[in-house]
Order: sequence, then C-alpha cells, then structure tokens
Amino acid sequence: MKKAIMLFTLLFSAVVTTAEAQSVPRTDIFVADLSVQNGQLKLGELKNITSRKGYDNQPYFVDDNQSLLYTSEIGEQTDILRYNLKTQEIENLSNSPENEYSPTPMENGTEYSVIYAVDGKQELWAYQLNGEQRRPLYSGEALIGYHAWVDDKQVLVTVLKGKGMNLQTFESEKEQLTEVYPLTGPSLYRIPGSQNMSFNTLIDDKHWLMQLDTQTGKVQKLVELPREALYYTWTSDGKVIVASELQLWFWNSQAKKSTLSAFAKIGASCPSGASRLAVNTQQTKLALVCDGESF
Repeated sequence: MKKAIMLFTLLFSAVVTTAEAQSVPRTDIFVADLSVQNGQLKLGELKNITSRKGYDNQPYFVDDNQSLLYTSEIGEQTDILRYNLKTQEIENLSNSPENEYSPTPMENGTEYSVIYAVDGKQELWAYQLNGEQRRPLYSGEALIGYHAWVDDKQVLVTVLKGKGMNLQTFESEKEQLTEVYPLTGPSLYRIPGSQNMSFNTLIDDKHWLMQLDTQTGKVQKLVELPREALYYTWTSDGKVIVASELQLWFWNSQAKKSTLSAFAKIGASCPSGASRLAVNTQQTKLALVCDGESF
C-alpha cells in the first residue's frame, strides 16, 4: 500500500511542479481514428502529431471537432498549444513566460482552464481560446494538481496534501474548497450523461475507478483498473478506455457484468508504453500519449 501511495505522489510531482520541463522524459502525442462496430471499439492507424524531442502531453479535444489542446515544453517552461486536426497546424495559445499545464475546455465554449504554476504556487486560471485574455479562478495557498469541471460553477480538483493527493471540490462563486475524498489519482472526469464525476484511487491495495455523486457526496466503486493504468478516459456513450500491457482496453459502463476487454495493440507505436488518453465528443478520434525515446 505504501508503495502504491508513493506512486500516486511521484506521479503528481512529476506532472504539476514547475520543474516538470527539466525532469520528465520525452513524450509524444499520437492521434488515431476511432469507431464503434457491433458494440466494439476499433482503432485506426496511430499518427505522431508532435514528433520531436521534449515533452508533449495532456491532450484534450475541443468540442469544435477540429482541434486538440495539449501541454508542450518550450525552452525551459511549458505552454498550451492547439493542434488543428484538419490542417495539422500548431498554435501557441498561452505563449507566456510562466508554466501552464492541464488544458481543459470550459463549459462556456470560449475558455479553457489551466494549472498556472508560478513562484512555487499552483493556481487555477481561465484563458480565452482566442488567446486574448486570462483570469484567475483560484489563487489560494492550496497546490492544485488536476481538475475537471462539474458544471460552469464547480470544479473537481486534486490537492497535494502530505504524501499524497486528496480530492476536493471548488465552488467559484464562494471561492471555497471542500475535501470529498482522502486519496486520488490523476484522472478526473465528468461521467457522460450525468453530473457525477469519476476518479481513481487505491482501496485495499487495489486500483479502482470510482464514482462521486456531486449532489449527495456518495462515493462508490465502478470497476477495478490495471495497477499501472493511472490514466483513463471516457467515451460519450459511457465506455472507459485505459492503456495497459501495450494494449488499449475498454469497459462498458452501460452493460451488466462488463469487464475490461482489449481492443487494440499499440506496441508498434508505443513500445515503451502509454499513459494519458483522450477521446473527442463525437467518438471519432482518440489521442494517446506515448512514453520514451523509441518512436
């Protein structure tokens, strides 16, 4: 159990500190077509859209079905870039001397939220997608790591506390943080078709995908995940995708007694393994972060 908790802690430190650009290994982002055939997921050819030395990570599709946001190491700091899926053009949206991480499109459709790291602090900010303006959402003392929007006023966040991360909600109107669970991993999402949220945690030395009822605060298990699969993503129709053992797996939350099923091999593109994933709202594209120097 202690080793597993340390894994969550090290993962947090490796991703959200301002030293990230100097300490993490090379990662690249691959994108492939995604389809559903007879209830099964099918993956097309993985294409490397970053293909350079350095850190490119944390992909998130924008609902315009045309672009992908991601974090990129530029010089000695990180910026938020936008990749156009049609033209393959890349645009630096944040272009600042500070570090930004975890770009997440917001409910209003005109902004995305980021972790803004400066002077040892990790704050939550909102940036305009057109690059013109930015504003603070949370600039308190808590070290915000990862986040996902519940609605336009409430966001689920991880906060570094002691030797791990705990799970908290932040209400923007009240500017108030409230702890809801003592230990969480890095993947936070709103569950499609509901206001409930998902996160991953350890219970009795097992790695679980969890559901948080944002109205009642009730937490329950959904499915056990592979130990090394600290990242997952949801499809719009309720499937969960994880990467493990050089394969992609899915779990169908809408099917009774569903278990994880492998649907694609990724070893040819990601021989050193994969971590983060993202699927667009239309379920036609999948983004995958591949680790290592072997692409």
